[in-house]
Amino acid sequence: MTLLLAFLLWLPKVGLGLTAAHWLWQEKSPAAGLKFFVAIPLGLGISSLFFFAWLWLGLPAKLYPPLEALAAALLLFFTFRLPLSAFRFSPFPKKFIIHYSAFCIALAIAVFFFFRRALQFSHGYEDAWFIWNMAARFLYRAADWTLRFTSQSALWHPDYPLLIPLNVAQGWFALGETTRVPLTMAALFTFAIPGLIFSALRFSGQKVHALSAASLLLLTPAFLEYGTQQMADIPLAAYFLGAAIFLWLFAQTGNLRLLIFNGLLAGFGAWTKNEGWLFWAACLLICIILARQQKPPAFFLLGSLPPLTAALAFKVFLAPANDLFVENSSRWQHLLDPARYGQILAAFAQQIGAFGGWRLGIFGVLLVYALLMGFRRSALRQTAWLWLLIFIQLAGYFAIYLITPHDLAWHLRTSLARLLMQIFPLAVFALFASLKDVEA
Repeated sequence: MTLLLAFLLWLPKVGLGLTAAHWLWQEKSPAAGLKFFVAIPLGLGISSLFFFAWLWLGLPAKLYPPLEALAAALLLFFTFRLPLSAFRFSPFPKKFIIHYSAFCIALAIAVFFFFRRALQFSHGYEDAWFIWNMAARFLYRAADWTLRFTSQSALWHPDYPLLIPLNVAQGWFALGETTRVPLTMAALFTFAIPGLIFSALRFSGQKVHALSAASLLLLTPAFLEYGTQQMADIPLAAYFLGAAIFLWLFAQTGNLRLLIFNGLLAGFGAWTKNEGWLFWAACLLICIILARQQKPPAFFLLGSLPPLTAALAFKVFLAPANDLFVENSSRWQHLLDPARYGQILAAFAQQIGAFGGWRLGIFGVLLVYALLMGFRRSALRQTAWLWLLIFIQLAGYFAIYLITPHDLAWHLRTSLARLLMQIFPLAVFALFASLKDVEA
């Protein structure tokens, strides 16, 4: 029963996201699926901004969840009074029944594995205990929640942004301090990712690739494992993927409203974890490159404004300095040490080669599949921006390892796989979006 109530808790937030998606993008069917799945990360991001402002103003925290539910219900009612036929999901062609059946089997296996694992380890992985859920407990329990972020705080990484803890704390103010709240939020983010890939590829007409890419992700053990751990890497992957999808759609259609989505989701990435700042900067760079006679950077920055305002306010007024940049006088020596470059490259090669939790490294399997299928030249013009995003993100991770003040071997061993998981769904999407259409 608590699990069901925890899922119901997120409905107002998804409603906020769905309303925002519909008003920002008036496209109807077949965009309904993409709007629904983007509503999950979008709605949780919007909710965190409102709750952050609510706490900052010193208003009673327990009042916020019921007021948000009422506001979401009213917005949904006034937004979707139009005929339901205008927002319908188009049926799937019968000729793809085998592919669709395989996808349903993959989904059932993934759901079973996720909840079996998540309920068995309901507190998540250790980073969830003393970073994300610890921050949420401070928001929930402390008389002065801002003390969590002082430079004297004994807690780990008090400079990490607050999108995840704010949503967990909201759930606890509504249901009490139960592990079901972060567990169900982790499930929403985890299954939103294959949903985004499926709906985006299907929106572009690649029905078989939509099913194949989503099934591949659902059957990747490491992806589901990270989803159950309740850390920020899977939510961050959802924001990276969502922002990239709308950048990809803009490259195809030229619809500037799509860049508002791109800015919002990239901004929410920065509001989720520090790595999101790099991704946001990469999206801005690509918008500048695409500018030409239009004004993509202005629309991107307009979308970025709400989450970045909160993220900057947090960094300036609350968060202490990041541990990577405190007392790091040796960073310039590290940049000139060729052995570090070799050590980092070797770690990247090892992790990429064994990534995914399969017997064979999944990137190798995907490369062989791509060579057999072949690439579409027309698609590569749009997906080039996706590959550039991935390259910039990887280069940024590489640079951080170069200057890290921590023991390099320990830092690589404990974080590189998680960093690769942040961009893995985006890489899967970029690959399948580049391939020749199976149906054709």
